[in-house]
Amino acid sequence: NVGNGGNGVYIQKLSGDTWGPQYNQIGREAGGGSNTIANNGAYGVHINGASANSVENCTITANALDGVRIDGATATGNLIQANSIHDNGGKGIALVNSAQNNVAAPTITSASASGASGTGCNACRIDIYSDHSDEGAVWHGYVTANASGDWTYSGTIVGPYVTAAATTNDAYEETSEFSAPKRTVYIVYLPLAMKNN
Repeated sequence: NVGNGGNGVYIQKLSGDTWGPQYNQIGREAGGGSNTIANNGAYGVHINGASANSVENCTITANALDGVRIDGATATGNLIQANSIHDNGGKGIALVNSAQNNVAAPTITSASASGASGTGCNACRIDIYSDHSDEGAVWHGYVTANASGDWTYSGTIVGPYVTAAATTNDAYEETSEFSAPKRTVYIVYLPLAMKNN
């Protein structure tokens, strides 16, 4: 459980390199194996300028900065899907300096313990998560938005917040940051009346 002093995993495009490292798989699709990337002194996974890499089915937690950071305009086509990303010092997924073609995070318009709905890019994949804050600790599954960008997920959401991330369905197939969280569970406090006999 001892993390690195810097990044947990670092994929970097060097100066003068046309494409940078490509097709690296950190973890694999659900059921195919996973990694725990935790307790690092910087980012859990840092993809710097590189394209066409994937982070799937991993647990990325308790890193000092962002869980996954994708940096630079040449950093495109990177998939971040079906992970448990939570309790990091920065964002769960951070896109900086025009990374991922600035793909926008989806918007959650309604959420409950039995589902969520919202808007996003048209025909994109929307991954649904639960978290106690604004990342994605529990992956619930995904749906595909329609041509207008509308989507609805039906299924149990453990909450107390739901978040979502979008992956474009085009030549780039790149994943967004997490959406703003939407509360699914509300706690109601009732007044307590005490009678002294």
